[in-house]
Amino acid sequence: VGSNVCLAVTGLSATGGLNEVYLSWDANPNASSYNIYRDGNLVATSPVPGFVDDCVNHSSTGCFGLSYDWDYSYSVSANSANAVEGPVSDSVGAHTIPQYQAFLHVDASLANPDVGQFLASVG
Repeated sequence: VGSNVCLAVTGLSATGGLNEVYLSWDANPNASSYNIYRDGNLVATSPVPGFVDDCVNHSSTGCFGLSYDWDYSYSVSANSANAVEGPVSDSVGAHTIPQYQAFLHVDASLANPDVGQFLASVG
């Protein structure tokens, strides 16, 4: 039994969004799929080196987004074609957007005098 280092996952990054986290990592040529772990628990398997975590429970028939303004920790492992799981990557963290920030919309068009003048002329 080896260490399966050839299945190591590198370059994992996580970016928090609105009730979701975007994950990406370097492709491993020895991998046929990847296991995604949130806070130490397996949440999904992906055939590609990326994943959008937008459900509290991916195995559920109903999908509810992740919590607003919350910290999550992710790690990923690669699986070989014969279902051997490689080592779990180092963890990375992501923070989802606060609810008030998610719905904030700023119209900065009047900061540009040319745009402001045009908008004033069309009323």
